[in-house]
This record gives sequence, C-alpha cells and structure tokens, in this order.
Amino acid sequence: HAQKAGIKVVACVCERKEDRDSQRTEEVLFEQMEYLGRSISDWSSVVIAFEALWASNTGILATPAQVQEALAMLRHWLRHNISDKVANTTRIIYAGSVSSNNCQELAKLKDLDGFLVGSSALKPDIVDIINASCVSSSSLWVKQQQLQHITKLISHVKHREINKHNSLVPRMPKRYI
Repeated sequence: HAQKAGIKVVACVCERKEDRDSQRTEEVLFEQMEYLGRSISDWSSVVIAFEALWASNTGILATPAQVQEALAMLRHWLRHNISDKVANTTRIIYAGSVSSNNCQELAKLKDLDGFLVGSSALKPDIVDIINASCVSSSSLWVKQQQLQHITKLISHVKHREINKHNSLVPRMPKRYI
C-alpha cells in the first residue's frame, strides 16, 4: 500500500533465537523475503533492515560474522529471485544492537549499507556510529555522498576557471553613436 501511495519503504526482516539455534536462519529470512517479493513493485524505493531479535536489548550482540552471514543471504535472495541490479542497488541495513563498541567493525561488512539505530541514537554513541557509517567502503549511501561531493567540486572548479578566464579577457566599453 505504501508503494502505491509513493512512499518509500523500510522492510524489516528478522531471525529469532530459535531460528539461529536450529540453523534455520536462511529458511526464515528467505520466507520473509518471498513474502516481501510478492508485495514490492519498485525495489528502488525499498531499504531492507535486518535484525537479529535474539540480540536486541538482551546484552548479547550478534557478531560481525553472524550479521554478514544474514546480510549475504538477503543479497543472495535478491540476486536469484529479483535481479543482479536489485541485489547490487538495494540498501540493506543492520537494525540490531549497534553501539560505539561494535560500529567500526560492523561498518566494514561487505553487504552492509548502514544502520537503523535504536536507543544508541539518544546517546553520545550516535556520533561514533555516524562516523563509522561514513568510513564503510561498502555503503551505497556513502558512495552516493562521495559522488555528490565530487560533483560539487567539479562544478566549483568549472566556475572558478570560467571566472578566471573572464577576468583575463579585457572588457571593452560600449560605445554609443
């Protein structure tokens, strides 16, 4: 319904402790993605948020390897059920417990494009999390920001060169007859 109204969507998928313990993570995530896949008509307006429910507000953190494993499963599902383009361009973010203690390591994950921050957004940790997101080389958002920055630099240099050229051309006063 949101897409029909032109609203962008953050689609949340998760795994529970029972899923992880019984090694059903892939099955559970794929089942959720299958349901989403039937409902989504425009993947360019979708961000997928993964959460390990067993690690939220429990004091137990998902390891970077566990997070990467789940994110890779989601990208794999997109690649094999939708398209390579969608798999390469859909932002997948981590919605689990992220803090200043684990954000640097998580930000380096190959398939991570950002974070959905919970209670850490209300703490000074948010600064570290934002900075970690900007360091991530895999982040599509960061790449987009870098391209926008480069575009601004090119435009600035172009205008500077035009102004420099114009200042070298002697101005000829108009003569009225």
